[in-house]
Amino acid sequence: MMWHRTSSLIKRTKVNRNYSRSTSRIVWNIYRSNQTNSGRYRNRRFGTIAEEETTFDAPISVNFHFTQRCNYKCKFCFLNRPTTPILDLETIKIGLNMLRDSGVSKINFAGGEPFMHPTLLGKMVKYCKRDLKFPCVQVTTNARLVRSEWMDVFGGPYVDLMTLSIDSFDEKVNRSIGRGRGDHAKHVRRVSNMCREHDVGIKINTVICRENVDEDMRESIRRIDPIRWKVVQMYLVDGMNHQTGDPDRDVPHLTVTDEEFQTFVRRHEADVPYLFAETNERFVGAYLLLNERMCFLSTGEGGVESDSILDVGVHEAMAQCDYSTEQFDRREGSYFFSNAETSAGL
Repeated sequence: MMWHRTSSLIKRTKVNRNYSRSTSRIVWNIYRSNQTNSGRYRNRRFGTIAEEETTFDAPISVNFHFTQRCNYKCKFCFLNRPTTPILDLETIKIGLNMLRDSGVSKINFAGGEPFMHPTLLGKMVKYCKRDLKFPCVQVTTNARLVRSEWMDVFGGPYVDLMTLSIDSFDEKVNRSIGRGRGDHAKHVRRVSNMCREHDVGIKINTVICRENVDEDMRESIRRIDPIRWKVVQMYLVDGMNHQTGDPDRDVPHLTVTDEEFQTFVRRHEADVPYLFAETNERFVGAYLLLNERMCFLSTGEGGVESDSILDVGVHEAMAQCDYSTEQFDRREGSYFFSNAETSAGL
């Protein structure tokens, strides 16, 4: 029996606020398919995570932007402005333990570009999967710095899902956006092949802006064949990529209208059934973004952050940002892609 993605697997998920790794029982909602999958993802399973229903929604998924350093200069990005040094590993482990104890089931290491710090990244994914037993450990990367040696050591054993960011398969557009020097799509394809070799799920993120809104990506996306393609309407954050006072960072000219975004989605969705569209409205309040100081960022206002979870705890820090479980549900964020062997017994 093969485990295969399905477009109807997202559903509301509730978990216990007082989550404990030693006592809590995870219920895996696994979705079987009668379709074959050409032998891909033999040891993985895809579905949603739920525990016995309670009255409190715990933080299911957290994006940990442990660095804002990046090797690219994407014009629309609002999380590539290094502000403070990254934390040391032992301090990070304390925060990761707090997240796991609070109920987080999926941890996504992002940036900036996480592979600017490959050694630290490797130690973190290993710790999360082996020691904390996160059901889903994810890395979001632009692919350029991913090396086969890293994937050999950390990819298969400790990473369930790798999100590859690509906004165009036309290298002229990529250069115009600031994503690479003319070889970005090649690196995304290279790393997607490595993910298959190591049984790591592939997700694609694409930001739709003025430069790529008319592009037809159907054939290129189908060739990569990810389990999920998230198509995001470019979003302006005051103080980050809008109203900064710096003309190189203020990019309202790259935005697209709601109708233009929906036209792009309609062009692709019939032929790419695993496309998930995220409008500006769906983005605000839908993510728990943890910065390099382990403070939650408010998505509606640039520069607004909570106290660090290291100082006040996860739930108090959550209360200080604009996160909404309803918005999280609207963006269908409760999917997971997990190693069936390393997740057994959770």
